[in-house]
Amino acid sequence: MHWRNSHFQIRHFLAGRAHTPDEAYRVLCELAEERESALEAAHASFLRTDARVQQLRAWWRQAACWFVPGLRSSTLADLMMLHHDSRRGLELVRVAQAELDYIRTLIAEVQPHRKFSHLPDAEAHQVAQAEQWRLELLWRIENNLVALGTIPPEQLEVMRLHPDWNSTLLPHIDRVRRLVSEGRVAELPAHVPVLIGSA
Repeated sequence: MHWRNSHFQIRHFLAGRAHTPDEAYRVLCELAEERESALEAAHASFLRTDARVQQLRAWWRQAACWFVPGLRSSTLADLMMLHHDSRRGLELVRVAQAELDYIRTLIAEVQPHRKFSHLPDAEAHQVAQAEQWRLELLWRIENNLVALGTIPPEQLEVMRLHPDWNSTLLPHIDRVRRLVSEGRVAELPAHVPVLIGSA
């Protein structure tokens, strides 16, 4: 249990990698679910640790361990280790909670910009994929043609599966090839982050 991603990573490389507010929202929801699950598991672990501490203390008080060689020091060592783990665990939970709070802040930030916010999340996440993938494939076209001068066959196969292949993707390939051949790569748009602002 600890922080998994820095604020900068979340804003610029995870949610920021999305091409639409709805995709950024979906990614943020997944991150929030993961952190919530980790925090719940940590709380369950604390309960188990507390039960074990109570058990060892009761055993210690019964003095049963006082007459068995090595058992007294072993019990004391177990108690000290559990105490150390609990203190460290509480700090890690605090950091994970702070990460979850930041993710929730970003969810609130992106929410007003979503196209499908009127739908339940499960449905909205599905409906938003066609646009997200179209924009992602346009981005891949640009990156591949600028970096390699070609589109790898496996990428081309994915592009041809999208319903907007003929109407949008293929014409974009021709346009980007022309810009690259004329040395006008600077005219390609930069990625526009969904979340604006600092981490």
